[in-house]
Amino acid sequence: MSEKKVNNFKDFRLLEEPYVEVYKQFLKTVPGDKKLYVDPNDVRGWWIYKNAGTQDKKVIALYNLCKKAKTDLFVDVGANYGEFSIMVANLVDRVICFEPNPNVFPYLQKSFAHLDNVTLFRKALGTESKKCEFTFNRHYSGGGSTIIERPLKWKHKGDGNNIQFQKEEYYDTIKVHMVDIVEFLQKQTFESLFIKLDCEGLDWEIVKRIEGYLADISIGFGKSKKWRIMFERDSKIHTRHEIVNPGLFPDSEIYKFCQKTNSTVIEPSFSTDDVIVGN
Repeated sequence: MSEKKVNNFKDFRLLEEPYVEVYKQFLKTVPGDKKLYVDPNDVRGWWIYKNAGTQDKKVIALYNLCKKAKTDLFVDVGANYGEFSIMVANLVDRVICFEPNPNVFPYLQKSFAHLDNVTLFRKALGTESKKCEFTFNRHYSGGGSTIIERPLKWKHKGDGNNIQFQKEEYYDTIKVHMVDIVEFLQKQTFESLFIKLDCEGLDWEIVKRIEGYLADISIGFGKSKKWRIMFERDSKIHTRHEIVNPGLFPDSEIYKFCQKTNSTVIEPSFSTDDVIVGN
Protein backbone atom coordinates (compact mmCIF):
# COMPACT_ATOMS: atom_id res chain seq x y z
CA MET A 1 0.00 0.00 0.00
CA SER A 2 1.32 3.40 -0.91
CA GLU A 3 0.67 6.53 1.15
CA LYS A 4 2.92 8.69 -0.99
CA LYS A 5 1.00 11.55 -2.59
CA VAL A 6 1.66 12.11 -6.29
CA ASN A 7 0.80 15.07 -8.48
CA ASN A 8 0.19 13.65 -11.94
CA PHE A 9 -1.57 10.74 -13.59
CA LYS A 10 1.67 9.25 -14.90
CA ASP A 11 3.09 8.84 -11.38
CA PHE A 12 -0.32 7.84 -10.03
CA ARG A 13 -0.32 4.83 -12.38
CA LEU A 14 2.86 3.58 -10.70
CA LEU A 15 1.20 3.27 -7.29
CA GLU A 16 0.35 -0.26 -6.18
CA GLU A 17 -2.72 0.42 -4.02
CA PRO A 18 -3.67 4.10 -4.14
CA TYR A 19 -6.29 5.25 -1.66
CA VAL A 20 -7.64 8.56 -0.45
CA GLU A 21 -9.75 9.85 2.42
CA VAL A 22 -12.61 11.52 0.56
CA TYR A 23 -14.41 14.72 1.54
CA LYS A 24 -11.89 15.66 4.19
CA GLN A 25 -13.86 18.80 5.06
CA PHE A 26 -16.44 16.47 6.67
CA LEU A 27 -14.07 14.16 8.50
CA LYS A 28 -14.45 16.02 11.80
CA THR A 29 -18.22 15.52 11.88
CA VAL A 30 -18.85 12.40 9.82
CA PRO A 31 -18.23 9.18 11.79
CA GLY A 32 -16.23 6.29 10.42
CA ASP A 33 -13.41 5.65 7.99
CA LYS A 34 -13.72 7.52 4.66
CA LYS A 35 -10.88 5.72 2.88
CA LEU A 36 -11.53 4.66 -0.71
CA TYR A 37 -9.21 2.50 -2.79
CA VAL A 38 -9.04 3.36 -6.48
CA ASP A 39 -7.65 1.77 -9.64
CA PRO A 40 -4.26 3.31 -10.58
CA ASN A 41 -5.09 2.82 -14.28
CA ASP A 42 -8.38 4.72 -14.10
CA VAL A 43 -8.61 8.42 -14.98
CA ARG A 44 -11.65 8.79 -12.75
CA GLY A 45 -9.79 7.04 -9.94
CA TRP A 46 -7.06 9.63 -10.42
CA TRP A 47 -9.57 12.49 -10.13
CA ILE A 48 -10.97 11.05 -6.89
CA TYR A 49 -7.45 10.63 -5.52
CA LYS A 50 -6.32 14.10 -6.57
CA ASN A 51 -9.42 15.97 -5.36
CA ALA A 52 -10.35 13.78 -2.36
CA GLY A 53 -13.76 13.24 -3.95
CA THR A 54 -15.54 14.41 -7.08
CA GLN A 55 -19.21 14.74 -6.04
CA ASP A 56 -19.19 17.45 -3.37
CA LYS A 57 -22.65 19.04 -3.89
CA LYS A 58 -24.44 15.74 -4.35
CA VAL A 59 -22.71 14.14 -1.36
CA ILE A 60 -23.53 17.12 0.87
CA ALA A 61 -27.21 16.98 -0.10
CA LEU A 62 -27.35 13.23 0.43
CA TYR A 63 -25.49 13.30 3.73
CA ASN A 64 -27.67 16.09 5.17
CA LEU A 65 -30.88 14.30 4.26
CA CYS A 66 -29.72 11.00 5.74
CA LYS A 67 -28.60 12.80 8.90
CA LYS A 68 -31.89 14.66 9.19
CA ALA A 69 -34.20 11.68 8.75
CA LYS A 70 -33.60 8.04 9.66
CA THR A 71 -32.83 5.76 6.72
CA ASP A 72 -33.08 2.01 7.11
CA LEU A 73 -31.85 1.11 3.62
CA PHE A 74 -29.59 3.03 1.25
CA VAL A 75 -29.35 1.58 -2.27
CA ASP A 76 -26.44 2.86 -4.37
CA VAL A 77 -27.13 2.07 -8.04
CA GLY A 78 -24.04 2.67 -10.14
CA ALA A 79 -21.84 2.91 -7.05
CA ASN A 80 -18.50 3.24 -8.87
CA TYR A 81 -15.90 3.51 -6.06
CA GLY A 82 -18.54 4.25 -3.41
CA GLU A 83 -18.18 7.99 -2.86
CA PHE A 84 -21.81 8.26 -1.74
CA SER A 85 -22.03 5.05 0.25
CA ILE A 86 -18.88 5.69 2.27
CA MET A 87 -20.34 8.98 3.52
CA VAL A 88 -23.61 7.51 4.80
CA ALA A 89 -22.58 3.98 5.82
CA ASN A 90 -22.42 5.01 9.48
CA LEU A 91 -25.70 6.96 9.31
CA VAL A 92 -27.98 4.30 7.85
CA ASP A 93 -28.80 0.76 8.95
CA ARG A 94 -27.94 -0.98 5.67
CA VAL A 95 -26.18 -0.12 2.41
CA ILE A 96 -26.53 -2.14 -0.78
CA CYS A 97 -24.30 -1.21 -3.74
CA PHE A 98 -24.70 -2.28 -7.36
CA GLU A 99 -21.67 -1.84 -9.63
CA PRO A 100 -21.21 -3.97 -12.79
CA ASN A 101 -17.76 -2.65 -13.77
CA PRO A 102 -15.34 -5.60 -13.24
CA ASN A 103 -12.32 -3.29 -12.94
CA VAL A 104 -13.85 -1.10 -10.23
CA PHE A 105 -15.53 -3.81 -8.17
CA PRO A 106 -12.39 -5.23 -6.46
CA TYR A 107 -11.55 -1.75 -5.15
CA LEU A 108 -15.11 -1.30 -3.94
CA GLN A 109 -14.77 -4.58 -2.07
CA LYS A 110 -11.50 -3.48 -0.45
CA SER A 111 -12.90 -0.11 0.63
CA PHE A 112 -15.97 -1.61 2.34
CA ALA A 113 -14.50 -4.85 3.67
CA HIS A 114 -14.54 -3.52 7.25
CA LEU A 115 -18.24 -2.54 7.22
CA ASP A 116 -20.66 -5.31 8.15
CA ASN A 117 -23.74 -3.32 7.11
CA VAL A 118 -22.62 -2.92 3.46
CA THR A 119 -23.50 -5.48 0.77
CA LEU A 120 -21.98 -5.31 -2.71
CA PHE A 121 -23.26 -6.79 -5.96
CA ARG A 122 -21.31 -6.86 -9.23
CA LYS A 123 -24.56 -6.51 -11.11
CA ALA A 124 -26.67 -3.82 -12.73
CA LEU A 125 -29.97 -2.79 -11.16
CA GLY A 126 -32.52 -1.82 -13.77
CA THR A 127 -35.98 -2.23 -15.27
CA GLU A 128 -36.02 -6.01 -15.67
CA SER A 129 -34.13 -9.15 -14.72
CA LYS A 130 -32.01 -10.34 -17.62
CA LYS A 131 -28.54 -10.82 -19.02
CA CYS A 132 -27.46 -7.64 -20.80
CA GLU A 133 -24.42 -6.01 -22.35
CA PHE A 134 -22.38 -3.52 -20.34
CA THR A 135 -19.95 -1.27 -22.21
CA PHE A 136 -17.15 0.55 -20.40
CA ASN A 137 -13.75 2.12 -20.95
CA ARG A 138 -10.90 0.28 -19.24
CA HIS A 139 -9.21 3.56 -18.32
CA TYR A 140 -12.28 5.63 -17.34
CA SER A 141 -14.75 4.01 -14.97
CA GLY A 142 -17.36 6.75 -15.28
CA GLY A 143 -19.87 6.43 -18.09
CA GLY A 144 -20.16 2.66 -18.30
CA SER A 145 -23.62 1.83 -19.63
CA THR A 146 -26.04 -0.99 -20.41
CA ILE A 147 -27.81 1.07 -23.09
CA ILE A 148 -25.13 3.30 -24.65
CA GLU A 149 -22.92 1.46 -27.15
CA ARG A 150 -19.97 3.79 -26.60
CA PRO A 151 -20.16 6.09 -23.55
CA LEU A 152 -19.50 9.75 -24.26
CA LYS A 153 -16.01 11.16 -24.15
CA TRP A 154 -15.10 12.76 -20.86
CA LYS A 155 -13.55 16.12 -20.18
CA HIS A 156 -11.59 17.55 -17.30
CA LYS A 157 -10.03 20.98 -17.25
CA GLY A 158 -6.30 21.07 -16.83
CA ASP A 159 -5.85 17.35 -17.35
CA GLY A 160 -4.69 16.24 -20.77
CA ASN A 161 -3.75 12.73 -19.66
CA ASN A 162 -7.11 11.25 -20.59
CA ILE A 163 -7.13 12.00 -24.33
CA GLN A 164 -5.00 9.00 -25.21
CA PHE A 165 -7.57 6.61 -23.71
CA GLN A 166 -10.60 7.89 -25.63
CA LYS A 167 -10.12 5.38 -28.40
CA GLU A 168 -12.12 2.38 -29.58
CA GLU A 169 -9.41 -0.05 -28.47
CA TYR A 170 -9.93 0.83 -24.80
CA TYR A 171 -13.65 -0.07 -24.73
CA ASP A 172 -14.91 -3.47 -23.66
CA THR A 173 -18.40 -4.94 -23.79
CA ILE A 174 -19.25 -7.77 -21.42
CA LYS A 175 -22.34 -9.67 -20.35
CA VAL A 176 -23.67 -8.77 -16.90
CA HIS A 177 -26.74 -9.67 -14.90
CA MET A 178 -29.37 -6.96 -14.50
CA VAL A 179 -31.72 -7.23 -11.52
CA ASP A 180 -35.26 -5.85 -11.71
CA ILE A 181 -35.43 -3.05 -9.15
CA VAL A 182 -39.03 -3.79 -8.18
CA GLU A 183 -38.31 -7.48 -7.60
CA PHE A 184 -35.25 -6.48 -5.58
CA LEU A 185 -37.10 -3.97 -3.39
CA GLN A 186 -39.98 -6.36 -2.73
CA LYS A 187 -37.51 -8.70 -1.04
CA GLN A 188 -36.12 -5.99 1.27
CA THR A 189 -37.32 -5.08 4.74
CA PHE A 190 -37.34 -1.38 5.63
CA GLU A 191 -39.47 1.48 6.88
CA SER A 192 -37.37 4.19 5.24
CA LEU A 193 -35.53 3.98 1.93
CA PHE A 194 -33.04 6.11 -0.02
CA ILE A 195 -32.12 5.19 -3.61
CA LYS A 196 -29.25 6.90 -5.45
CA LEU A 197 -29.26 6.37 -9.21
CA ASP A 198 -26.37 6.98 -11.58
CA CYS A 199 -27.07 4.71 -14.53
CA GLU A 200 -25.85 6.72 -17.53
CA GLY A 201 -29.10 7.21 -19.42
CA LEU A 202 -31.30 4.70 -17.62
CA ASP A 203 -32.23 6.78 -14.56
CA TRP A 204 -35.68 7.95 -15.61
CA GLU A 205 -36.63 4.52 -16.96
CA ILE A 206 -35.80 3.06 -13.56
CA VAL A 207 -37.77 5.81 -11.80
CA LYS A 208 -40.79 5.05 -13.98
CA ARG A 209 -40.34 1.33 -13.35
CA ILE A 210 -40.73 1.81 -9.58
CA GLU A 211 -43.45 4.48 -9.83
CA GLY A 212 -46.24 2.03 -9.01
CA TYR A 213 -44.20 0.40 -6.23
CA LEU A 214 -43.45 3.78 -4.62
CA ALA A 215 -47.11 4.77 -4.90
CA ASP A 216 -48.11 1.57 -3.11
CA ILE A 217 -45.72 2.05 -0.19
CA SER A 218 -46.59 5.77 0.04
CA ILE A 219 -50.39 5.64 0.04
CA GLY A 220 -51.21 1.94 0.22
CA PHE A 221 -53.05 0.14 2.98
CA GLY A 222 -51.47 0.11 6.40
CA LYS A 223 -48.50 2.19 7.56
CA SER A 224 -46.81 4.09 4.75
CA LYS A 225 -43.06 3.90 4.26
CA LYS A 226 -40.74 6.85 3.77
CA TRP A 227 -38.64 6.98 0.63
CA ARG A 228 -36.36 9.32 -1.29
CA ILE A 229 -34.70 8.90 -4.65
CA MET A 230 -31.84 10.83 -6.24
CA PHE A 231 -31.59 10.66 -10.01
CA GLU A 232 -30.09 12.50 -12.93
CA ARG A 233 -32.41 14.78 -14.88
CA ASP A 234 -32.92 13.78 -18.50
CA SER A 235 -32.88 17.10 -20.39
CA LYS A 236 -34.97 15.53 -23.16
CA ILE A 237 -37.78 14.83 -20.67
CA HIS A 238 -37.45 17.43 -17.90
CA THR A 239 -36.54 21.10 -18.14
CA ARG A 240 -34.78 22.68 -15.20
CA HIS A 241 -37.83 24.88 -14.55
CA GLU A 242 -40.09 21.82 -14.33
CA ILE A 243 -37.80 20.25 -11.73
CA VAL A 244 -37.56 23.39 -9.58
CA ASN A 245 -41.30 24.20 -9.71
CA PRO A 246 -43.20 21.09 -10.88
CA GLY A 247 -46.51 22.54 -9.65
CA LEU A 248 -46.33 25.21 -12.34
CA PHE A 249 -46.11 22.54 -15.04
CA PRO A 250 -49.01 20.10 -14.50
CA ASP A 251 -48.34 18.41 -17.83
CA SER A 252 -44.70 17.66 -17.00
CA GLU A 253 -43.47 14.14 -16.33
CA ILE A 254 -42.04 15.06 -12.93
CA TYR A 255 -45.35 16.60 -11.81
CA LYS A 256 -47.27 13.47 -12.89
CA PHE A 257 -44.77 11.28 -11.05
CA CYS A 258 -45.08 13.31 -7.84
CA GLN A 259 -48.87 13.24 -8.02
CA LYS A 260 -49.02 9.48 -8.52
CA THR A 261 -46.52 8.70 -5.75
CA ASN A 262 -47.75 11.35 -3.30
CA SER A 263 -44.28 12.90 -3.28
CA THR A 264 -42.53 16.24 -3.76
CA VAL A 265 -39.24 17.53 -5.09
CA ILE A 266 -37.17 17.73 -1.92
CA GLU A 267 -33.90 19.12 -3.25
CA PRO A 268 -33.77 20.67 -6.73
CA SER A 269 -31.06 23.26 -6.15
CA PHE A 270 -27.87 21.34 -5.32
CA SER A 271 -27.15 20.46 -8.94
CA THR A 272 -28.28 21.50 -12.41
CA ASP A 273 -28.48 17.85 -13.47
CA ASP A 274 -29.78 16.00 -10.43
CA VAL A 275 -32.89 16.00 -8.29
CA ILE A 276 -34.12 14.33 -5.10
CA VAL A 277 -37.78 13.37 -4.81
CA GLY A 278 -39.50 11.83 -1.80
CA ASN A 279 -42.64 11.51 0.27
